Amino acid sequence: MEWKNDIKTLDHILKIKKMNKQMIELQSSILSVVDQNRSIESLLYLLQKHQIFNDNFKFHDFLILLNKISSTKYLSNEKKVINEIILRIKDEIVETFSKNEIFLFFKDNVAVLLCLYENKIIDFEQFSDYPSYELYHFFWPEYIENEGSERVDYLIGDIIKPYRSDSNQFCIDRLEYHSDATIAKLIRSDDIESFQNFIARTNLPLNSKIKDSIYEINSDIRNMCNSLIEYAAIFGSIKIFKFLFYRLDEM
Repeated sequence: MEWKNDIKTLDHILKIKKMNKQMIELQSSILSVVDQNRSIESLLYLLQKHQIFNDNFKFHDFLILLNKISSTKYLSNEKKVINEIILRIKDEIVETFSKNEIFLFFKDNVAVLLCLYENKIIDFEQFSDYPSYELYHFFWPEYIENEGSERVDYLIGDIIKPYRSDSNQFCIDRLEYHSDATIAKLIRSDDIESFQNFIARTNLPLNSKIKDSIYEINSDIRNMCNSLIEYAAIFGSIKIFKFLFYRLDEM
């Protein structure tokens, strides 16, 4: 009987190795799609090839993988690609998982949650059942619309006060997922000419900090990356990073 157990163990190990290999291939494909080197159709082909939709465990792991990749991508257009992938497999997701399960897969990723909510893959009920400060921060218009303003005012009333009069504009601006400050936008786009003109026009010190923003969804950027050169580094803004590096070295 012992040899039968050994065969079962070996079979289990081989299945895990096969699944890991498939997930590595899918990860590479997702990254290529995000970088616009491959089409979403190529990823969908792999999903069918590996029968991801026929295995709840594989499907679960694939969605977790999507969430992790989305969380590591800072640019709004990169996050939009991940959302597009999710929408292309919307029917399979809804048929396989409950709304609560889907919400919990992405509970810390407001960019994906917004996509799921706007496309009716999840309901406000999930936001109500699993509230957090981050969710109130990003989804305060939805919380006010569905629950009234009392709790929102209690938690973040002072923070949202400047935006309260025009919630529609807030909903548009939050789609950048980062600060709406002019200097921050210029750095993210690596527009060195406009950046230099802005610095000259405003006399902004090069060792200035990026002010905290209600639109910033990444806690690492919000808490640890607030100098101009750090901000340029994290967004891969090479031209502005080099300019700041040499100018700060001269100071």
